[in-house]
Amino acid sequence: DTFILDSIQGLNKFISFRNGYFSIQDFSSQIAIKYFLKPNPNEKILDLCGAPGGKATYVSELTQGKSEIISIDINKKKLNKFKENIKRLGIKNISLIEKDLTMNNYLDNKNKNTKNFNNYFDKIILDPPCTAFGTAYKNPDVKYNKKYEDTIRLANLTLKILTNSIKYLKINGKILFYTCTISENENQKMLNNFLNLNKNKFKLLKINNKDFIEILPFYFNSEAGYISILEKIKD
Repeated sequence: DTFILDSIQGLNKFISFRNGYFSIQDFSSQIAIKYFLKPNPNEKILDLCGAPGGKATYVSELTQGKSEIISIDINKKKLNKFKENIKRLGIKNISLIEKDLTMNNYLDNKNKNTKNFNNYFDKIILDPPCTAFGTAYKNPDVKYNKKYEDTIRLANLTLKILTNSIKYLKINGKILFYTCTISENENQKMLNNFLNLNKNKFKLLKINNKDFIEILPFYFNSEAGYISILEKIKD
């Protein structure tokens, strides 16, 4: 279900693009969604740091619009772009929420007439802010404008977001953790910290007998990516 393009310049000139027949997404992100999230119709999926919407709209496509997707981001400008993408693609099953995911109980609502999201979602997508070292082939400045301290800061941010979100996941629900960076602090060490803080509540699912998979740029001529799958085993 993918065409590989030599260039994405001038796409707005194509009526097929403007009419929503296709989207642009890096190949690594598609792999993470299709082969590791494995979304199914009728599933409830929480998409964190989701704007401008590449992963969520692909989930909608793979589930024929029959899943329930709630996508949350703090960036209003990116959310407006997300709205444009939803409209262009004619998608009806994605709800957008502007929230700060580092705030405790960010999906809770004291109004008794509103939906209770505790233990509600079958799956969560977390693609958090990261150093983006995996995108250096198209954004070489990333090698020079990031510092070691950034990896620590962003890992702590991700840990906070992940910790705040687990209450909304069902027992046996799964979290797709994906970043476009190759940084042990932001990936392996962050997840180890999370598991230590949530002993006996989560487990890492094996991927080819490993706890994670790293997609390097020369595999598919794509951005680099890190993928792990967490399963919630009890509250």
